[in-house]
Amino acid sequence: MAPHVNDTTLRTGKSTTPRDSGTRPLGASMGDLLSQAPADGGLGLGTTVTSVIFLGIIIGVATYLGIKVGRQRRVAASAEQDAVLAAA
Repeated sequence: MAPHVNDTTLRTGKSTTPRDSGTRPLGASMGDLLSQAPADGGLGLGTTVTSVIFLGIIIGVATYLGIKVGRQRRVAASAEQDAVLAAA
């Protein structure tokens, strides 16, 4: 079966059939949604704004996880210290 061809496919080289979106990573699909022009089914934010949004999300998640791991380590160290004091 030949791939679906429309004006967007001819201009960009990418097929826009729904079955194509099921095989792509979620980040790539979200990036396309944010960056593509509204005429092509996107929000039209452009690649720079989309990249800044993704960068903010990555920094936010990394910061959250760093804080969470730090708290867990402090709690574990405190529990270990309490166990040592209780044994003494």
